[in-house]
Amino acid sequence: MELWVHETADPVGVRGALDNQRRFRITVEGRLGLRYAIDSSDDLNQWTHAMDGRAPLEYDEPAPTTRRRYYRVRPMIDP
Repeated sequence: MELWVHETADPVGVRGALDNQRRFRITVEGRLGLRYAIDSSDDLNQWTHAMDGRAPLEYDEPAPTTRRRYYRVRPMIDP
C-alpha cells in the first residue's frame, strides 16, 4: 500500500507496508529536517501520539491489537 498526502506548502510522502514479521512500517518522506508527528487511532475520533522526528523517518507498529488502525502524519513546529 502506498499513500501520498500533499499539502500546499510542504508535500509529504507516506508509505505503509507489512514486514516479514507482520509489523506495520510507516515511512515518511517530507522536507528534509522538518519535524513530523505520527498519530494512530482505532476509530478516527481519538488519536494517540505514536512518535515524532525529523524527515525522513520510519515508524514500526508492533503486532496489531485491533482489526483496524488509522494513521495520520502532521508537520510539527519547532519551538
